[in-house]
Amino acid sequence: MTTLTELRDLLDAATGPSRELDGDIIAALKMEPDRAKEGQHWERGGFGSADWHLVGRLGASTKTWHAPKLTASIDTALALVERLLPGWRAVLETFGKVKVQSFCTLKHVDVWGSHFGAAPTAPLAILRALVAALIDQGGGHAAASTYAKHFNKENSK
Repeated sequence: MTTLTELRDLLDAATGPSRELDGDIIAALKMEPDRAKEGQHWERGGFGSADWHLVGRLGASTKTWHAPKLTASIDTALALVERLLPGWRAVLETFGKVKVQSFCTLKHVDVWGSHFGAAPTAPLAILRALVAALIDQGGGHAAASTYAKHFNKENSK
């Protein structure tokens, strides 16, 4: 299992979108898909996978859930911030012509201080700032399952 500190290190090393990293984010934030029925459970589709499989009593996969494309989409990364840090605002800036760098600052209107993320892409900058805020607040897993449910219908097949 990936911890928030390990996730921070993975995000720091990332240079662009990664489905493997999308899966690691879901795992670290404990954002598993919908609850399985009795006798069923969700299993990640192997090391580095962004897919989870609903496994039945006999071990057969009956449904697949795909992790949202958090590292590739500004909107999806911002939706995660909105779900996990309600009331927080993101300021996103991108600079550079040859080597582009994105910066994200997350701030809550009623909380002193802010959290910052810099990365080669805007979604990664947002995710770095989010993980910094979650580490500072001691986890933030409570709202993660709500976020996962939001994407279940769109990402199931």
